[in-house]
Amino acid sequence: MSDRSPGPGWWQASDGKWYPPESAPGYQSPAPGVSPASPDPQPGPYGQAAPPFQPGPYSQPGPYGQPSPSAYGGFPGAPKTDGLAVASLVSSIVGALLVIFCVGLAGTIAGFTMGLIARNRIKSSNGQLTGEGMALAGIIIGAAATVLYVALIIAVVALGGPLGSPP
Repeated sequence: MSDRSPGPGWWQASDGKWYPPESAPGYQSPAPGVSPASPDPQPGPYGQAAPPFQPGPYSQPGPYGQPSPSAYGGFPGAPKTDGLAVASLVSSIVGALLVIFCVGLAGTIAGFTMGLIARNRIKSSNGQLTGEGMALAGIIIGAAATVLYVALIIAVVALGGPLGSPP
């Protein structure tokens, strides 16, 4: 027992002191034919060296567990939602709400355009990007709100003023 680690395999207890490997909780003596001092195993009973231990898919995780795939942005190789498709849908919805209050067309035209670009990017990504439905919804909402706004402007001009005003 000492205050410094004397080498590999030694462990530090809660009292701050270092202890040899054989005094560790749950320590199991090495298998016969394997020397704990040498990293290479000794030949087994059939004259072949035993393979080094490698954890399998069902072995216990390390002391801190295994990180979840979501901690690093999802599963590797999993398709990701195209951000432009999300932006298209949001922009079209906000633009349509603003059209209802006769504010303008910027949001609907932007949503329509971003939806077209997002659909092309998704189709050419070979399955690495998703969100085609959101992009399509952005296109449809943006186009419908733009047509509605243009029809409203035409109606106002054709009637000679704002709707509901006295003649």
